[in-house]
Amino acid sequence: LIRIIMSNNNNNNDNNKQKNELISIIKKQKIAQAENLLDKEDTNRFWYGIFVLYFLEADLSEFIEDEDDLLWYVRNDCENNSDSNNDNDNNNNNNDDEQVKKERCFVMRKTDEDKPNLETQFINWEETVYLNVILLYFTYKFSIAVAVKKGGSESYKSLEILKTKSVNVFASPTTRPTQTKEGNYILLVYNKMYSLKTIPFC
Repeated sequence: LIRIIMSNNNNNNDNNKQKNELISIIKKQKIAQAENLLDKEDTNRFWYGIFVLYFLEADLSEFIEDEDDLLWYVRNDCENNSDSNNDNDNNNNNNDDEQVKKERCFVMRKTDEDKPNLETQFINWEETVYLNVILLYFTYKFSIAVAVKKGGSESYKSLEILKTKSVNVFASPTTRPTQTKEGNYILLVYNKMYSLKTIPFC
């Protein structure tokens, strides 16, 4: 019997002031939005400000090993659908800029001069904050155990663990398809999350 468990591994980060502060701000903002205390423009400006403060300008080295400067951006659903409709009329338009716009989310470096800003209409800044919180402010643990059932019982309490393995993994809105032989490409699956890590079970 093989059982695989994915869990949030917070042992090292739960008491981190920066992360706790960010989560607290997000909760308060969601309450304000639920009570309609802010208009759409103010809400959008708030989430963009959070993104700048906690991601563009923040030092995330204590959360991320070998920190890089990549950040994810999420497009508005309506913009994505609009682009899909336009694609039917513009099948010959295949340049890179248009491809970026078609994707539900995409990644750019902090130092990119053409990265989205508050004036960028097609970005959903609230979802952008959420996605980067999941990817950058939390670590996750992947655990696998090989066990045998004792006495013919179907209860997990009767399992005898033969071998276990746990590794830290990284959350990602992308995956590599395994159902086909052509699994050497990256598939964007947002708003689902997958883990990235090669796990040698030995």
